[in-house]
Amino acid sequence: FTVLNTRSPVTDVDYQLEIKANLGSKAPVYVTSSKFGKVDCYVLDSSGNDLNTAQLNDLRVFLQGRSLIGIIVSVANLGKQPVNTQIKLKFKKSEVPDQTNALTLAKAVRDYFLPGFIVGSVIPRDLEAMIRTLPFVESIQELVLNGLYACNDQLLLTNKFTTATPGTLSLNVSGNEIDYDLATLS
Repeated sequence: FTVLNTRSPVTDVDYQLEIKANLGSKAPVYVTSSKFGKVDCYVLDSSGNDLNTAQLNDLRVFLQGRSLIGIIVSVANLGKQPVNTQIKLKFKKSEVPDQTNALTLAKAVRDYFLPGFIVGSVIPRDLEAMIRTLPFVESIQELVLNGLYACNDQLLLTNKFTTATPGTLSLNVSGNEIDYDLATLS
């Protein structure tokens, strides 16, 4: 037997689940509701791309049809803001060339900034902790996000309906500069 959920969405989480069931489980979603019966949904498709006008309208009609009477649903694309990253660090001595480790690090930073993973603000300490988990990183001397040093508590994005996306990455590994465009890195 397949149990169908015939209950109308009520909470923000209910709407998020409905959207993810419609767009795919990896779709970035941010939902906010007011006590006045308005639900605002900000979405991207499961690949992190904007939905076109027809897709946004279809999703809104679907959600409106599932909602309780009197609830007004709006759907818009989640904003995207590239985060440019500069890291000065030192690798542990190993047999693996620095270029290979740098590429591995670049891919990890790119994956960290995939659309939808971070919404509203970036916590530099979280990124720094992720980088430190890489087995070849000995130390991080400097971390700069969009020109702001990581000593700041957070890097605020344009607004709370914006997700971080990969920008550029500039690595300084033991004095050698290596630059990547994370958006095109494969």
